[in-house]
Amino acid sequence: MTPARPWRRARHLGAAGVTVLAMAVDDPAWLTVQAGRRAPRRLRGLLGRVATRTDSPSATAVWGELLLDRPEQARERLSRQRRSGALSRALAVHAGQRPDAAGGGGARARWAWLVGDLEEVEALLADDDVPRRLRRKLAGDVEALQPGPRPAPAVPPRDWGTDASRPRVVHALTNSLPWTRSGYTLRSQAVLRAQQQAGIEVAALTRPAYPVSIGRVLTADVDVVEGVPYHRCVPTVLAPGEAGRIDRWAADLARLARAHRATHLHSTTHYPNALAAQAAARALGLPWVHEVRGQLERTWASARRRAGDPAPYASGRFVAWRAREAELAAAADHVVTISETMRTDLVRRGVEPGRVSVVPNGIDAALLQRDITPERARARLGLPGAGLWVGAVSSVVHYEGLADLVEAVALLRAQGADVRGAVVGDGLAWPELSRRVEALGLTEVFLLPGRLPRPEALAWLDALDAVVVPREDHEVTRLVPPLKVVEAMGAGRPVIASDLPALAEIVVPGQTGLLTPPGDPAALAEAIDGLLRDEDRRQEVAARGRVLAADRTWGALAETYREVYDVATASSARLWRMGT
Repeated sequence: MTPARPWRRARHLGAAGVTVLAMAVDDPAWLTVQAGRRAPRRLRGLLGRVATRTDSPSATAVWGELLLDRPEQARERLSRQRRSGALSRALAVHAGQRPDAAGGGGARARWAWLVGDLEEVEALLADDDVPRRLRRKLAGDVEALQPGPRPAPAVPPRDWGTDASRPRVVHALTNSLPWTRSGYTLRSQAVLRAQQQAGIEVAALTRPAYPVSIGRVLTADVDVVEGVPYHRCVPTVLAPGEAGRIDRWAADLARLARAHRATHLHSTTHYPNALAAQAAARALGLPWVHEVRGQLERTWASARRRAGDPAPYASGRFVAWRAREAELAAAADHVVTISETMRTDLVRRGVEPGRVSVVPNGIDAALLQRDITPERARARLGLPGAGLWVGAVSSVVHYEGLADLVEAVALLRAQGADVRGAVVGDGLAWPELSRRVEALGLTEVFLLPGRLPRPEALAWLDALDAVVVPREDHEVTRLVPPLKVVEAMGAGRPVIASDLPALAEIVVPGQTGLLTPPGDPAALAEAIDGLLRDEDRRQEVAARGRVLAADRTWGALAETYREVYDVATASSARLWRMGT
């Protein structure tokens, strides 16, 4: 064992211990919920069912409802409590219930931040009743939302050139494979691999404390996934607030950029990533590209609405967050986004149209070579040969609308159609989805195998006669397209999706797929029934979708990134000449 390895392990263990201790001091009740949510899905579901097995309004039952991501039910149980103990009061904040004076300053401060009341947060920062570490954390979080760049890290000046004909790019990412599997990390891996294959030298640095912060303690300082190096920033003592974390990240980005002799820095959603990359780019005089893949402020507001907040989109936190995202996109040398709907939104918010390029979700070209019928694919998986199968490979979160798919299958089976379903994936809504499948008596015909390695997930995709993307109607789902749509098309499977602008860019009704009103299981059932009854139509829609997907291979899209880096270099040089 080399001397570096025990030191790295000690540092990671120290970082994990400090992080857990801080969470235990700040909010021990919520720490237990988060720990339960990280348990394997079946254990998580079992814990939730045991905790909520009776109609009791006890704190344990409230904890179970939050574990199962059911804030509405948690609030209902809380409303029936005659007296609330310390655990119930702590959990009530996360269930969407404003704390009373008995909750103390810490509970009021956590509540104010959770609901986005920045005015109240700032007022409470001077309250001695708020624990010191929580005050420091909230102060750093608020500071990061204030307009303007973060300080540039102190590093030696750049002593290498920035020849754009041979780009060397350092990417700032929130998380990555192999420890997090999501649409974000899959796109990151695909983009970086494609850039490598196109002759662009790449390296990436993930956010401070990741992956220690998600429980992956004894990991390496660099993970190499299919040739792509993901560097880690794991300080032993993590700054409590976002501002301090960004500054640490910027310093590490600058060091990695020097080691990589980078020609460009490339950040990817959301504003902390952009701030760190902006600061490092300023320190080294490098062009900076920012990629907007999502709108996490809208995702946050959607979640808060589910938690009971009446107007999260009008909150100070949402307004400041949204302004921060627009400010940073406008400040980058060039911006990449993933759909025309998102490009239009960015331009509306002040980004120059000529400085925004669309690089849509793509596919591995190998998907186009997959040639297996659903029947043969099901036989290989040991699935029943009977019936027609619909489903998705998806994150199992509330806005994906997967409960509507379960309802649609139940409706069709009640009409005598032998339709079966499968959803491959995991997420906070998995226990509730499983409960719904069981309540409708579909456990034998609607399968939930959970999260699977990619080759196995693709085998399940092959087994479907049609892929369904029944997303709910939220502001974020109207703008952000998921990766799974174009992947389903590339694999030769027809797609039925919710009629939302981001999905309608890809799914052209009657040509590359079908669209149905979101939140309407009956309409979804009708569309599924019509497509599954007409095999010729199914094959025609699948073929047209595959043609669309063939124009979106990651290899082709890598050339767009090369053009983006050329434009960013010219933009950066112009700004430096102007003295900005």
